[in-house]
Amino acid sequence: MTLTLSDFDVDPVRGFLPGADPLSTLPPLFSAWDDLAARLPLFVMSGRVCDEIAALPVLDAAGLTTIGERRRALLLLAGFANTWVAAGGGTTIPTPVAVPLVAVADALGMMPITCHATIVLWNWKRIDPSRPLGLDNVDTQLSFRGSIDEKWFFLSTMGVELAGAPVLGELCAAVAFAEARAFDQLAGSLDRIAHRLDEMIAAFVRVREQCDPHIFYNHVRPYLASWPQPGAIYSGTTLGPVVYSGGSAAQSSLLQSIDAALGIAHGHALTHGFLADMRRYMPPRHRAFIEALETRSIVRTVVMDAATPDSVRRAYDAAVGALDKLRRRHIGLVSDYITRQMPANASAVGTGGTSFDDFLRQSRLETVTSKIGDDS
Repeated sequence: MTLTLSDFDVDPVRGFLPGADPLSTLPPLFSAWDDLAARLPLFVMSGRVCDEIAALPVLDAAGLTTIGERRRALLLLAGFANTWVAAGGGTTIPTPVAVPLVAVADALGMMPITCHATIVLWNWKRIDPSRPLGLDNVDTQLSFRGSIDEKWFFLSTMGVELAGAPVLGELCAAVAFAEARAFDQLAGSLDRIAHRLDEMIAAFVRVREQCDPHIFYNHVRPYLASWPQPGAIYSGTTLGPVVYSGGSAAQSSLLQSIDAALGIAHGHALTHGFLADMRRYMPPRHRAFIEALETRSIVRTVVMDAATPDSVRRAYDAAVGALDKLRRRHIGLVSDYITRQMPANASAVGTGGTSFDDFLRQSRLETVTSKIGDDS
């Protein structure tokens, strides 16, 4: 039986993006959060942001009754927490943010910090609701400093998720075709996966269009950072000090889903633990989708079987090659947006809290060596 996307809160058109547009406002009881979010860049610019965050009323998150309300609340509250730390407020998150943040994160099965799901998957609104969702018709719901570069970084990343959405149904189809030993259909599905990966690459490099590397490194990246050692304390709760990873592309469920379906293993010490840890920052049902693909997929086993036609092996290698190309593009972007922007004595650690250069290169090596053909 083919895996069903809707069982995992995956939309056939939008993928891991919500099928219904994210809410733009919360119920009136929580208007203080909406008001601060709307003016957050102004308060950051004026140096008043920590005072404004500390002055928020303590609101009871139990008044948030729908998943849409909770997602928006997590976006805003986690954004306030990251702003507090980045703006010099220290690593003790004030009670008006910490208490509802922990409650909402627990209700959603998420971590109480800005992550890929909050800042990318749930951080957009259509400019014209009558027009289709696309990068020519979206704005962010929350930004820290309000620059075009910052907004474009989040939105272009959302564009990658949108471009990759069709691959998710194709992964499920490939798993089913492999189980049925339907070789022609499996080869066709693998060809379409390779094509969708090429579309993801085209979307991936669009970040360069309106996001300057210098601005990203100095004015966006600090708001996505991990909590520094010994960790953050969430005032008014029992949580802390805790160290959490910051927002990272590794928290996207897209690439891990593709790896899982194609049977690409990341077993090296540099990759295995980090990728497993990044799943904690994914929405639970998206994490379950990856795990279901890992459990069900015998695509690689079938491809390696001597009875499998060469056409299937060629199609598999083409899909793996396209995934390798995407990872090579990622290494190039990281070099431009982080490595070349760092001071000479800075540590090459990503917002996810790990050595990104070593991690990305090892991920790419594990991908390219998964090819079946002699040229792998």
